Parts: sequence; structure tokens; C-alpha cells
Amino acid sequence: MSRKTALYLSSLLRKCTPFSAISQAKQCHAQILVHGFLSDVTLQTDLLFVYSRCGFLLDARQVFDRMVKRNMHSWNILIASYVDNSLNTDAIIVFNKFKEMGLQPDHYTLPPLFKASAGIGDTSLGKMFHGWVIRLGFEEHVIVGSSVLEFYVKCGIINDARRVFSNMSCKDSVVWNLMISGFGRAGFCSDAITCFREMLFNGSKMGSMTVPSILNVCGKQGDLMKGKEIHGHVVKSSTFSVDAAIRQFID
Repeated sequence: MSRKTALYLSSLLRKCTPFSAISQAKQCHAQILVHGFLSDVTLQTDLLFVYSRCGFLLDARQVFDRMVKRNMHSWNILIASYVDNSLNTDAIIVFNKFKEMGLQPDHYTLPPLFKASAGIGDTSLGKMFHGWVIRLGFEEHVIVGSSVLEFYVKCGIINDARRVFSNMSCKDSVVWNLMISGFGRAGFCSDAITCFREMLFNGSKMGSMTVPSILNVCGKQGDLMKGKEIHGHVVKSSTFSVDAAIRQFID
């Protein structure tokens, strides 16, 4: 009966919607305590996820701290939820505790930590996490690689961003857009335009921020011809508002 009850509660938690999540989660939480399911790591992790997703971080932390057992998913949920709510220092503290337990991060642990490092402006911390990526062989993982690249771009460390970008064998539109934006913000206008051309040559799709970024670069250079050329690509692609892109260029 206890196992069936645990499975039923887990099913309820996983069906929670943003509208019903908290009231339903609270009811499930009460039943978990009544039935003594504190050692059920799957059930506790499901509860942790619902609280975290809804921004109830005090409740989430209480669940986490009372867990008899924790899996990698539970650590990742708490770290990511802190970062999602701009509690970057708290995320780093949890990761340090994670390390003290002798645990090793996976490809879900690290991406939020790069965002946290950029958020608090700690470049040495971000570079330390980059070291973890290299040691664990996660460089070819698209999500991890994108997170490393975004960290360097946000911190304005363009040479390191360029190296990370060059070493990525698989580049999706997010990666190309990050590099173009990074070059543009750093004032490397020629590099931004070259990167844009390479993106088109490789058949990657333009994202919503690609054209505003590259047109802004053309505007800084005062290069009307390149701006018109890019406008042509925008019209042909028809993937987003041409008017919005033109307004960005005019501004």
C-alpha cells in the first residue's frame, strides 16, 4: 500500500500545472509527511521540482535539506532554481557543498553556474567552471558549450569566447547568434560581419536577435551597403519582423 501511495503522489506532482501546482504540492507534501516518505528520493525530488518551478524557494530548500537521500537531479534542481531567481551566490554555495560531498557535476549542473558567474561578475569563477567542462569532456555538448560561450560574451572576454566558438564542432543558431552579438558589443564589427556571413554559408538560421545585432554593427560602421545586403537576407528568410529589424538599424 505504501509503495502504491508513493507512486500515486509522485504522479500527482508530475501532473501539477502552474495554476494548480502550489495547492496540490502542499497537499502532496502533507501526505508525504503523514506516510513517512522522507527517504523516497524520487518523490522528494518531484516535490522539490514543483516548489522550485513555482519560485517557492524557501519550501524547496526545506524539502532539500530534509531529504534523507539526494540524487544528482535534486542538486541540479536547487542550483538551477537559485540562478533562475537571480540568487547566484546561493547557487554557488550549494555547488560548493555539492563538491564537499565528493560529487561530480554532470552536463546539467554546469550551465546555470556559468550564468551565476556572469551574474556576479566573477570571471575567475566562470573560468574554474570552464576547467570542469574540459576535465569532464563536456566541450562538445551543445548546451554546455553555449553556456561557456555566453559567459565569456557577457563578461566581454571576446578572445576566450572566440576560442570556445572555434573549438565547437557543432554550432546551432544560438551559438552563432551569441558570437555575432559578442563581436558587435565588443566593437569587433568586421569580425561580427564575417561571422554572420559564415553562419549563412553554413546554412544556420537567423534568430530574432541576429539581424538587430548585425544591423547595429553596420550602423556603427556607417556601412549602408552591408546593411542593405543584410536587409535582403531578412526579407528572403521571412522568419521574423522585417520592420522591427529595420527600426533597430535606423536607431
